[in-house]
Amino acid sequence: MANLPLARALRPKTYEQVSGHAGIIQALKKTLTPLRHHTFLFAGPRGLGKTTLSRLIAQTLLCEQKTTAGEPCGKCVVCEQIQQGQHPDFLEIDGASKTKVEDVRDFIQRSYARPLTGAYKIYLVDEAHMLSLHSFNALLKALEEPPEHVVYILATTEMHKLPPTVRSRCLTFLLQPPTLAEMEQYLIDYCRRENIEYDIEIVRALLQEAQGSYRDLLNILQYCLILGQGALTDQSLREYFCMLDEKHVIAFLKDVCSGHVVALQEFFQQPQMSYMQPGRFLKQIMLLLSQSLEIELPVKSFLYPQISQIYQSILEHPFPWVFIELSVVKIALTLKKKKESQA
Repeated sequence: MANLPLARALRPKTYEQVSGHAGIIQALKKTLTPLRHHTFLFAGPRGLGKTTLSRLIAQTLLCEQKTTAGEPCGKCVVCEQIQQGQHPDFLEIDGASKTKVEDVRDFIQRSYARPLTGAYKIYLVDEAHMLSLHSFNALLKALEEPPEHVVYILATTEMHKLPPTVRSRCLTFLLQPPTLAEMEQYLIDYCRRENIEYDIEIVRALLQEAQGSYRDLLNILQYCLILGQGALTDQSLREYFCMLDEKHVIAFLKDVCSGHVVALQEFFQQPQMSYMQPGRFLKQIMLLLSQSLEIELPVKSFLYPQISQIYQSILEHPFPWVFIELSVVKIALTLKKKKESQA
């Protein structure tokens, strides 16, 4: 386990270890014990647990040491084989490489053979949206009338690319990205379990970088722990994430709200701004703005969309820092004018 990437080492082995998706897990338990459906579809952004839930379906159906509630133990040889992708009755098929209709017809034909060791044969087609139209057509009949001993699972990040005829034949589960608060608690709980020192500002920067993906979060965390020598407190991590101290960001936001143009110009001329990346800077600003209790809600509701619009525009601008500074000054002057008119 020590040699595994953190995202793989921490992959849930039981339903209780899954973070989030409580409604989906409850529905799966009711559907699988006993088995009431043979075709499943998991859809959602990357790194949310589509493969993990697919493996838990296989464990639920094949585990020989289930709990009294009919849930997989997560520890037996069968569960371990499924988790490692080595069980002969659980086959993972990469839809991105097995796109030809011949490939699909081949595994459908093989699925009609009886399971080798368990009660079911489970097929997971990952990146299912990459299959060709002819492949989908070949799959339709199998999805509509699968053999009693076969379970088909489709997983995709782009459900809209699946034909409606395919979607209609599957029991569909849409995986929603976790909130920042949920991911923050997940990461803090891990740090506390492993006695890892952390700086909350670095934790939140890491969450922003992960963009709602648990897998990306753990991959970035592993790199940061190496860079920070086992902790999330090192100054090198601040430089890696191009972070400013929170107090400087709050002061910046107050200057924007107060219309202090000179202070804003001095802020952008600071030496530490030379290593900042425009996108990360704006994301840090938006995060602290959303969490700040020092800025009034009416001002916050005006300022946040404005900063967000700057963030969306910098990719197309040849001189992003000039664009950011002038845009921020314009926003500050607008807020100042509003205040003066209300006085």
